[in-house]
This record gives sequence, structure tokens and C-alpha cells, in this order.
Amino acid sequence: MRIVIAALACTLATVAAAQDAVPDLVGTWVGSAKSVVYGANRFHPGDEAMAPTPRVRELGWTMEITGQDGRVFWGQGWLTEDTAVRDTLALALAADGKTIIGAGDDGTHIMTLVGPDRIERCFSHPATVDSGAIVAACGFYEREK
Repeated sequence: MRIVIAALACTLATVAAAQDAVPDLVGTWVGSAKSVVYGANRFHPGDEAMAPTPRVRELGWTMEITGQDGRVFWGQGWLTEDTAVRDTLALALAADGKTIIGAGDDGTHIMTLVGPDRIERCFSHPATVDSGAIVAACGFYEREK
């Protein structure tokens, strides 16, 4: 009986440790997102003023996570087509080990870790930030190997 209890305790401890394991998210993540855009900003340039009908765009995006300390991590993101325009990223992994919340220079990032090398990233840019543009986007990103 003691052996069964000891084995059960070891199994539960191993499961708990596995659930608490923080994934290493450092690396370069590449994908694309479909965006709905009212107005214009540095990632969605143009002469478009706030109009009753938004623009819909599909854009390539690269996100480079350069540092991580436990559940917090940081890096930069940029349009795949224009590497000169960059967004600084500060991100945090929730206790569920899948939900990522963060901020950049001009908006909010909400992500889901779908697999070890796949993230769904959604982004919102409220009109109250710099350009006055309103943006919402979602897409999937794969870690480059």
C-alpha cells in the first residue's frame, strides 16, 4: 500500500511540474494576419482618412523574441515587407501556459500558444493612439528553425 501511495505522489508531482513548465519562446516567428483598418498608421500607410468603410489588408509579420525571463519576454516585430518599421514588444505568458498578453509601441497583442512552434497572434490599435487609426488583426505564426 505504501508503494502505491508513493508511486501516486510521484506521478502527481511530475504532472504538476510539467504543467508549471514554461516554454522557451525565444526565436523568430513568421506569419501573416488579415487586418481591418480605419484610417492610416505606420504599419498601414496611406492617405485614407477615417471613412465609414474600412480597408481590409493581408500583411506578412515577423516577430523576433530576443529575451525571456520565466513567463515574461520581449523583442521586436515588423512587417515582413518593410523591416525598417519596427514595434517594440513586451509580453507575458499567463499561468495556463498558452495565453500571451502584451503591448507594443502602439497597440495590444493577445496571443495563444497553439503548439511549441505555432502562435495565433491578434492585435488591436485603438484610435486613441498616435495616428488615430483603428486596427484589428489576427493570424498564425510559425517559429523559424
